[in-house]
Amino acid sequence: MEQKGNKDNDSRNDGRKTKNNGAVAKLLVLGCIIVAAVGFFLTSGARQEWQVTGDGSVEYALPAPEYHLGESQPSNASTLCEICFTSRGDQIRGLLREPLRPDQVSGSVNGNSNNSIPCKISGIVLLPGSGITKEKEQGLARYLVSLGYATLTIDQRNLGAIDMSKDFTAFSQGQEPTEHKMVADALSAAQAMRRLPEIDADNVAYMGESNGGRFAVMACALDPESPGVVAVSTCGYDIDEAVSSGPMKDATATRFYKSIDPETYLGKIPPRKLVMIHSRNDPVISYDLALRMYSKAQSPKELHTLDRVFHGYCTNMDGMIKEELARMLG
Repeated sequence: MEQKGNKDNDSRNDGRKTKNNGAVAKLLVLGCIIVAAVGFFLTSGARQEWQVTGDGSVEYALPAPEYHLGESQPSNASTLCEICFTSRGDQIRGLLREPLRPDQVSGSVNGNSNNSIPCKISGIVLLPGSGITKEKEQGLARYLVSLGYATLTIDQRNLGAIDMSKDFTAFSQGQEPTEHKMVADALSAAQAMRRLPEIDADNVAYMGESNGGRFAVMACALDPESPGVVAVSTCGYDIDEAVSSGPMKDATATRFYKSIDPETYLGKIPPRKLVMIHSRNDPVISYDLALRMYSKAQSPKELHTLDRVFHGYCTNMDGMIKEELARMLG
């Protein structure tokens, strides 16, 4: 009898263990499902914010950036302040330069001291060339402000310098390349600018020099709210030619290099206008390269040339810039 009782107890204990093990297994399965679901939604969100399409176009769905403005100071018939905004998990710094308002010139408007603005100001996101800081770009910014426009000049990542090999490695591993983030920074700068009460949100254009011109073209193409882009001393990479002629056969490499080539995005700019300005004797980016990119663009478009040995902006371009921005921004 004693032995039988022990066997019954053992059977009951085994039954409890089986039930407990079954419950634990169910919990583990449920936990895996929850983790998988969370992982799915997180990765889906990441893909929605940044992705590269099958044809090699980068796409962004960016949240409204948080931004902070420093104290505004008078500077050369304009006001200047530092702005800091969020972009792709980083803090991007820029300089916001605006025309002086009537109250800042006389101290009052109609006898009443206030900060009211008589009308909205059109804005320009200004992207310097490689190695050029936002401070060194203020010569062009001052000229644009003298025309009545506000400018937001940003310090680009790596000061606009690029490392294609490093970016390709990141891309092939499913990571967001720095060059894509630089386009996102320009888009976020435009979003931050549009949130300023004095800025006409419908009239924020892009302008860039050299490598900054490439990012300006790409950003304008991806920003349907922008009225256009002015690209100074820049060109594309002609990746389509490398693909069609045979040297580039790897599918991942093709998608990556097309995604950083401004020529990939030219078809997305119309009906907005592409304006290019280039020196015929540019010692850095040849005129032929600029002309090749321009020939691939669709109307409306305009190419202005100078007979100078010069790369980047110079004051000889002022009349061309004034004329084109008046048409683009009014």
